[in-house]
Amino acid sequence: MVIKCNPKKSEYTQDRSAGPKVQLLLARSKLWTICLIFYGFFKLMYLIIMTRIWYPRAYDKAAKLMNKAVEDARQRSKLSRWEVMRRNFFNTQNLISLATDPDQVAIFGRLSIGDAAPPGVLYTIDKKLCNFHQIFKESSKTEAHTLDDWHIPDLNDGAGLCFHTPDTLEDKIRLANNFRNDFRYTLPFYIDSIENDSMRAYSAKPERLYIIKDGKVVFKSGPGPYGYSLEELDDALRKV
Repeated sequence: MVIKCNPKKSEYTQDRSAGPKVQLLLARSKLWTICLIFYGFFKLMYLIIMTRIWYPRAYDKAAKLMNKAVEDARQRSKLSRWEVMRRNFFNTQNLISLATDPDQVAIFGRLSIGDAAPPGVLYTIDKKLCNFHQIFKESSKTEAHTLDDWHIPDLNDGAGLCFHTPDTLEDKIRLANNFRNDFRYTLPFYIDSIENDSMRAYSAKPERLYIIKDGKVVFKSGPGPYGYSLEELDDALRKV
């Protein structure tokens, strides 16, 4: 989901300080923190390299869009390109988050073409429990970043897209309602469980595109943001 960060409308405000997970690690051990930073860096490099090898078409398309976004951020911030990259992708918080998150960098994911699509666990805006098997024909998902997990300040904050990680299902639903009201989002809207069961079932962190037909996976993209393209999804839909 995409949440607009607006101090006048939302309880969530911009905070460029490190998240609580990073603060705790920094307090425990500098050596341990340095090891995690290096591990996170190598995981990020692995993700980029493997995505480029296995999903070249999608990677090239996404890389062009990302380069434009970085250039726009550079012009807004008056910083060098490297400084923008360091602040947004190679900062301590992002690298530690990547190092300590087992759901990150799932190049191939748990599902294969032909597998049965798992139901997952989802909720509607009015807190009714549902699943993908009930809503495959009408579901829609958009993605943004939290301030205290994977944070891209010059890109997300500049676009007004930021929020703190929700602690409860009620927080998630409130964020979803804020988004729907602020952006007049009219398509059906569903929220993952607080444990992110659906995200894990589909190896969809940060995002992944699927086509499900008759309860089976018939198309699966690479992991976002570099491993998929809407053109490939469109081509696959025309063949289904």
